[in-house]
This record gives sequence, C-alpha cells and structure tokens, in this order.
Amino acid sequence: MKLLFENRRGIIGLLTTLVINFALITLAVTLVLNGISSRTNAFQNRQSQLVFVPVESCAENALVLLSRDNSYTGAAVTISDVSCSVSISGTGNNRDIIVSGIRDLITRDLFLRVQLTPTFDIIEWTD
Repeated sequence: MKLLFENRRGIIGLLTTLVINFALITLAVTLVLNGISSRTNAFQNRQSQLVFVPVESCAENALVLLSRDNSYTGAAVTISDVSCSVSISGTGNNRDIIVSGIRDLITRDLFLRVQLTPTFDIIEWTD
C-alpha cells in the first residue's frame, strides 16, 4: 500500500513538472515571436516614412502646378526612387488631389482638397 502511494506522488510530481515546463516554453516562444513582430513593425514604419517624404514632395509639386494652371489633372512623377501618381478631379472652385507613392512594395497615399479662388487655399490634407 505504501509503495502505491509513493508512486502516485512521483507521478503527480512528474506531471506538475511537465505542466510548468510547458507553460515556461509557451511563455518563451510568445516573447520571442512578440520581439520579432515588434522589429518587423519598426522596419515597416521606417520604410513607410522613407516613402512619405517624396510623396509629400509630389503633392507639393502638384499644388504648384495646379496653382499655375487650373486645368492641370495630374501626372506620374518620380522623386527619390518613389514613383508617384497624381490624380486631380473636380470642377468649379474646388479640386481633389490624390497622390499615391510606391517604393519597394511600400505604398503611401495622400488626399488633398484645395480651393482655387479667391485665394489658392488647402482645405484638407489627409495621410
């Protein structure tokens, strides 16, 4: 009878050790995957910022061209290895400008709304 009780204590101890080890391994794997995910997100954010500045330049270029010629409807522009597509729509006093830039599969988009008269004003600038 005593031998049977000691075997159960050993089995309970072994199972407890296995459960604790499983929990620790799960925690370690979660921490490693979380670290990898954070590094990937930081890299993507950095790449996105590198695309954003040239896309802003494309938008500013479109604003200058539109202020000089109200019939300007956009074009394809390349600035610093970023390919931008500028599309301008609208009639009358307001124009909507959509600027999309891409570099190495990273895309950034801007939306602008401008008023042409009485003064050339930017009404909205959305990233």
